[in-house]
Amino acid sequence: MLSTLAKFTPLVSGGIHLFRAFTIASTLFMSAANDPALSVHQRLASYRPTELRADLSHLTDGDKRALVKLADVSDLLNHVYYRQIWDHASALRGQLERDSGHNATALATHQLFELFRGPWDRSHENEPFVPGVPAKPATANVYPADMTVGEFDAWTRTLPEAEAHRARGFYDLVRRDSRAQLQLQTYASAYAEQLVPAAQLMREAAALVADPSFARFLRARGAAFESNAYLDSEVDWLQISHESALEAAIGPYETYEDELLALKAFFESMVHVRDFDGSRVLGKFTSSLELVEEHLPIPDTYRNRALVPPPIVVVNQVYYGGDTAVPMTAAYNLPNDELAIEKAGSKLTLIKNVQEGKFHSVLEPIAQRLLAEHDLQHVTFDAFFTHVLLHEVAHSNGPHRV
Repeated sequence: MLSTLAKFTPLVSGGIHLFRAFTIASTLFMSAANDPALSVHQRLASYRPTELRADLSHLTDGDKRALVKLADVSDLLNHVYYRQIWDHASALRGQLERDSGHNATALATHQLFELFRGPWDRSHENEPFVPGVPAKPATANVYPADMTVGEFDAWTRTLPEAEAHRARGFYDLVRRDSRAQLQLQTYASAYAEQLVPAAQLMREAAALVADPSFARFLRARGAAFESNAYLDSEVDWLQISHESALEAAIGPYETYEDELLALKAFFESMVHVRDFDGSRVLGKFTSSLELVEEHLPIPDTYRNRALVPPPIVVVNQVYYGGDTAVPMTAAYNLPNDELAIEKAGSKLTLIKNVQEGKFHSVLEPIAQRLLAEHDLQHVTFDAFFTHVLLHEVAHSNGPHRV
């Protein structure tokens, strides 16, 4: 683990810190995209290295030191995620890293593994690109590999209500005991090797940050890593002050990798600095939602009289780990836990520098191929970002139930 901001960025200029990320390029135009026998070099060529910029000059010294600790947390959650995704993923990742210096193919294979967060090509129906790797298991490594949906359903019907809730919840693995019967194991127990030090780092970061509400979230989420009780920390995340210079989504969130039942959450970390200017612009749109509602071309009975503008923040990403495969996340709406949503609502986060990367690496090259030259002047990032903002804000308008 590193203890300086060099962990983040090989390039530093005038307070602007840069790091390298990959965003999907215009694969649409690549002749290799339809070739079923793609080499690792062809697969890697579908992605473009992109520099993401984040201004850290307004952060306190404590905030900057906290970022380094949160980066270390992100690295620990990488290990948790690989343990979740496949029982051989961690060992294979280590082998590919050790082999990466042998030749260009070995290096490209390791880079692909890091991009896809595993040995399967997500842009080509999860084809394995590492020799000897099997098809991506629907169970990942959160259920026994031989467990069926029918077996799971029959088992949960025998459980007490509280255990059945856990079995169908986000934060418990399903394992087999010595008699091959299904049983539960908490994430806190299964991943203690990584989560206990991650919790300590979260507490250390909380002691450094300037904003008390962000510190409260960090302490609560660290406690959740050890207790397996996440509800309070989800609420604390929703209540991070709009004055906080730092934002982060750290913990088990999305269930997409559970392709069997879509129940189990996978660990990820996205560490951000708030874009105060972007957030202020966004405030102009959210404050106009009631006016928009009044002018919708719908009968009055369908108007949303209980309209509450959602909390939406604009951020720039500085580090990530865990369940963060390409293409990079440009926005997210969390939490996914319905109990947390009922208690405290939800929050939309727009990642501006990732959207800038997508715009320059994806949209502009496509526009240059498809649009007439006189139309290219209208293809601007401000227009693109405003479109995304309006799209997300407008989710609150109109009838939600009819």
